Amino acid sequence: ENHRRLMEAVFSGTSDAVFVKDKQGRYLLANQAVADFIGKPLAGILGKDDRELFDAESAAQLMQQDQKVMAEGKVLSYEEHLNFGNGQSGVFLATKGPTFDHSGHINGCFGISRDISGLKRAELEMRSNEAALNEAQRLARVGSWEWDCQTGQHRWSAQIYQIYGRNPALPPAVYPEVKSYFTDASWQRLSSCVGRCLHDGTPYTCDAEVVRPDGCKRWITARGEAVRDRTGQIVRLQGTVQDISEQQQIMLQAIASEERMQ
Repeated sequence: ENHRRLMEAVFSGTSDAVFVKDKQGRYLLANQAVADFIGKPLAGILGKDDRELFDAESAAQLMQQDQKVMAEGKVLSYEEHLNFGNGQSGVFLATKGPTFDHSGHINGCFGISRDISGLKRAELEMRSNEAALNEAQRLARVGSWEWDCQTGQHRWSAQIYQIYGRNPALPPAVYPEVKSYFTDASWQRLSSCVGRCLHDGTPYTCDAEVVRPDGCKRWITARGEAVRDRTGQIVRLQGTVQDISEQQQIMLQAIASEERMQ
């Protein structure tokens, strides 16, 4: 009795849609979340199949998945994009499995569906923001990077690959490979700055000469700072790399012109 009451509490209290269908796809059980998502009272759902509750495309998708679950006799998970009869739509993460009669034969399926529409919108917005950031970095010739000091994982934005002339299909270059992208003098300055930042958190700004794999040389301004956890331990370094080759060229031309005038 206690077990039954607990199941009823979970069934009625969860915000996830929970349902049971027979072999013909008709709803035998459904909680209030199902009714809320579909936009119909439970009395208007029980005994009906998906063709009576969703548009043709959504109904076909759901019934095909149900048939697959029953045919394979195992629990499967899907991402469902559904259009409801009330004009609303949503994205759901659904887990479905077969139900069995007393003889052990499959007689339908159950399902638990969670609305992940908000998560999908956030992912889309994040991808849009990332694309805008990449375009801004491209125009400014600035790339961003992160180094997780605990896992050793590095992350480069697309523009850093462009500045260094590195194949974007490759992972970010780490020591000692990254050393090959700089002249010896520049590497000594930059590595000293990074080491000090890693040791005591001193932020840095350092100009350095880059030598790309194709032999082309560029000038950059590298900036970095430390990120600490709540205990004050340095857990991550992050920063930017800006291509200043044009500025450097203008400065060298100005110096040469001044020297000629003298």
